[in-house]
Amino acid sequence: MMEVQPAAALSPEWVSDPFPHYARLRDASPSLAGQRWLVLRHADVMRAVADTATFSSDHSHSPSSALRDTPIIFEDPPDHTQHRRLVNKAFTPRRVAEIEPWVTATTGDLLDQLGAGEVEVVSGFCDRLPVMVIARLMGVATEDHLKFKRWSEQRSYLIGTTGAGATVADDALEEAREANRRLVAYFVAAAAERRGEPRGDLITALVEAEVDGEKLTDTQVSGICALLLAAGNVTTTNLLSNLLHLLAHRPDWYARLRADRTLVGPVVEEVLRFHSPVQWMGRTATRDVELGGTLIPAGGQVILFYGAANRDPAAFPEPDALALSNGDRPHLAFGHGIHFCLGAPLARMEARIALNAVLDRYTAVAPAGEPGVRISTAPTHCGFLRLPLLLTA
Repeated sequence: MMEVQPAAALSPEWVSDPFPHYARLRDASPSLAGQRWLVLRHADVMRAVADTATFSSDHSHSPSSALRDTPIIFEDPPDHTQHRRLVNKAFTPRRVAEIEPWVTATTGDLLDQLGAGEVEVVSGFCDRLPVMVIARLMGVATEDHLKFKRWSEQRSYLIGTTGAGATVADDALEEAREANRRLVAYFVAAAAERRGEPRGDLITALVEAEVDGEKLTDTQVSGICALLLAAGNVTTTNLLSNLLHLLAHRPDWYARLRADRTLVGPVVEEVLRFHSPVQWMGRTATRDVELGGTLIPAGGQVILFYGAANRDPAAFPEPDALALSNGDRPHLAFGHGIHFCLGAPLARMEARIALNAVLDRYTAVAPAGEPGVRISTAPTHCGFLRLPLLLTA
C-alpha cells in the first residue's frame, strides 16, 4: 500500500491533469490519502461498484445538504431501487427521442451565433447547449437558463468539494451552499405548482410517477431535479469540450469523421473513456473488506476513480493513446451497475448531434493561439473552463 499526501490528492494540480498521478499510483492501489482510500485499478473499481452492500453510496447523514438530500445517486437499496423505478417512469427513452429534433435545431442556432474564426467554445457553445436541453426537458422557462447554469455549477462544486474532503475558502463554500438552497427551493415550488397545473414536462412526469401506490414527495422531486440538472448539463459540457479539444489536436481524425459519419459514435465513446467527464465517485465501506490485496476498515471512505480505471492497461491496451478501435469497448464514464448514469442516452445524443453539426459546418478545427484552461477546483470533473479554438468554415 502506498500513502499519498492528503494535500496532494485532488489538489488543483491533480484535478487539472490527474492521469500522471493515476499511472504512478495504480500498481499500489488502493492507496491511502489521509482518511480516504484511492481505488484506481479497473478490476477493483468494478468489484466495488458491483457490491453495493459493502461499498455504500448512502449520504443520508452527510453534513452537506447537497449530498444528504439527493435521491438515487447518494442512496442504497431499497430506497435507491424505489426512487430509480419512479424516475425511470418519467425520464424515458421516448421522452429523450422526442426532443432530438429540437436539440438539432438549437445546436444549429448556437453554431450560427458562434460563427467561425478564433472563438472560445466553452462559453459560446459547450456551456450553452446542455443546460438548454435539460431545462427544455424539465419545462424550465428560457429566462431562467443562465440562473440554472450558475446554480448547477455551484452544486457540482459543493458536492465534489465535500466528497473530496478538500479545504476551501469559507466564502466559496457559503456561495455554493446558497446557490444550492435556491436551486432546491425552486424545484420544490415547481413540483407543488405541477401538482395543481400539470404540464407535459419532466417535472410533471416526476410528480405523477407512481410505483406500487407510492409517489415522490415535492422534496424528493426537487432533489431528483437538482441531480438531473447538474448531471445533465455540467458533465455534458465537459464531454463536449473534451471532444472538441481532442479533435482539434487530431486533424487526421477530423478529416476521417467528415468523410465517414459512422465513426462519430465510436469517437464519442473513446473520448468518454479517455477523458471521463466525471472522474470519480465516493463510497463508504460498511465492513472490513479486502480490495486489491489491501484491508479497508469498516467506515473507510473510498474514492472509486472511473477515470483511472478507464486508463488501466489491464483493461485497455495502450490506454493512454486515443484509438478508434477502442470506441466499442465498455468504459466506466457513466458508472456501472445499479448507479449507471440515468442521463447517459441524453448525453450521447447531445454529443452525437453536436459533433455532426460541427463536422457539417467547419472544414477544420484547430487550437487557437491562446491555450485552453482546464477545470482545477471542481474535484470530480474533467473538462475545460476556457477553450479557444480556430474554426474554419
